[in-house]
Amino acid sequence: MDRIALDGITLGDTFKQAGYATGLIGKWHNGALDNRYHPNARGFDEFYGFDGGWMDYFNWWVNRNGRRETADGRYLTDAFTDEAVHFIQRHRQDSFLLCIMYNAPHSPLQATEEAVKPYLDAGMNPGVAVTYAMNEIMDQGVGRIKEKLQDLGLADDTILMFTSDNGGAGYVGLADVNAPFRGWKITHFEGGIRVPLIVRWPNGKVPSGHVSKQPVVNHDFYPTFLEAADIDPDPAQLLDGVSMLPILRKPDQARKREALHWHYPLDKPHFLGGVSGGAIRVG
Repeated sequence: MDRIALDGITLGDTFKQAGYATGLIGKWHNGALDNRYHPNARGFDEFYGFDGGWMDYFNWWVNRNGRRETADGRYLTDAFTDEAVHFIQRHRQDSFLLCIMYNAPHSPLQATEEAVKPYLDAGMNPGVAVTYAMNEIMDQGVGRIKEKLQDLGLADDTILMFTSDNGGAGYVGLADVNAPFRGWKITHFEGGIRVPLIVRWPNGKVPSGHVSKQPVVNHDFYPTFLEAADIDPDPAQLLDGVSMLPILRKPDQARKREALHWHYPLDKPHFLGGVSGGAIRVG
């Protein structure tokens, strides 16, 4: 239920074979108890993160290429950002693929007091205040990564994309976190499946300041990155997604596709009432 089949081809596999330096930082919720599923075995040259479902943000431990490292006083989100900046610095002369999988704002809800205080002072309930603080710290990290690309002269030749895996969780105050959308994580309402997608690719590749109303889904990212990098997928690999490049290049352009699909496997044990669910959207 929680791991990518060993005969599956990952984004890391494909880019590594094409000569890219490949790195994965952060959450890798995939086969925590079996090293065959470790990122280093699935196409990623470098891994710094954890391979379970969650991690404490202060009393954390991470796996660095098979070696355990423990908390050193940094907030975990900042540690991931530091590692991302170092990766870019080390590979500034290389073609690279870097996947930065921040776990924020996943539970446990933890952030520094100074980050939380402005949101509490604004009257937000504690769960929402901490969630917003966690997002703010992550946003600052994304800014540092962008600045590093600019400082090294790489920003105009790098695709920078930000997205999420699902909407906010229900336990932090639904009306505040996912408004105006209905529902929350593990539901198929828009509060569960509608997430940010921001793409920056300068030099005329993706026009700035545009918003597209064309819906896409996360498994479109794989064929998009391959097409953008001019990499052919393995002919034996079945791709569920389609490339987003036509939409990125012409955001106002309508595009036909058969359907969009979502599926949540069993999210909670049976004794907690967890159920599987799926949805199909046409048009």
